[in-house]
Amino acid sequence: GKRIRPRLVWAFAHCLEHPPPQLPLLDLAVAAELIHSGSLLHDDVLDQGQMRRGRETVNVRWGNTVAVLAGDMMLVRALGLLREHPAEISATAVETVASMTEAVISEVESRGRLELSPEHWRRIAAGKTGALFAWCGRAVALLAGEPCVAADLARCGRALGIAFQLADDLIDLVGRRSGKTRYSDLKNRELSYPILVAAAHSAGDRAAISALWKMDPPTDDAVREVGQRLLAGVALPRTVHQISRELTGALEALGPRRDRPGGLLIDRWARKLGAQFIEPTLAAAKER
Repeated sequence: GKRIRPRLVWAFAHCLEHPPPQLPLLDLAVAAELIHSGSLLHDDVLDQGQMRRGRETVNVRWGNTVAVLAGDMMLVRALGLLREHPAEISATAVETVASMTEAVISEVESRGRLELSPEHWRRIAAGKTGALFAWCGRAVALLAGEPCVAADLARCGRALGIAFQLADDLIDLVGRRSGKTRYSDLKNRELSYPILVAAAHSAGDRAAISALWKMDPPTDDAVREVGQRLLAGVALPRTVHQISRELTGALEALGPRRDRPGGLLIDRWARKLGAQFIEPTLAAAKER
């Protein structure tokens, strides 16, 4: 995996004038990755996912029971790592898992509902991906004994998480994501940001998506046809614009900490997101 959340823990720590010691910081980093990995196991059960990180998912290889219980165990292990640290860190971790769960419930209930707005998608992304990115910043501030900066680091993390999810949705449409099937959001009736933007701004795109989702199951050719239609519309440029807005907001939240080693790392990561995902995505779309 990408290990972005543990890396963010280190980066947020080094946004501070006095970073926390390495070993307690390591507990936060590992806890963040365990929470993330546990949530992926649960997500693959809900989505009937087939591939994860280029391999068969746990639910495909060993069944839903193993996947659910393994995900539960990862969440428990994560919380166990935090017991020796200030109680507020564990409390905020529990709140984060609750937020992620509520967002997933909303996501499941929203499937196939094209009348929902892109803002609705953003609230789900903020509660799901954004919440854990935000916790990485908040927990670091609490560990360092600097609760006054916790809100700023959390705001930065939440915006980074939303930008990351936007890029993930975009890549699903364009097809530059290893280990996963292209157009899986369209095929599974998932409300990605590009799909909702297309539905909101084009009656023709909305009708095409709606007709696709009435097929049970949709054929690969029909999914590909609708996917190519969305690539030619407003979905890509508007999603790219939103990614840029989120990244700008994330960096603004850092304030003067942006010039510290961790801030510089976050700044480079934000730029890399554009260089590695946004620009190739637009170039690939033009080729089509």
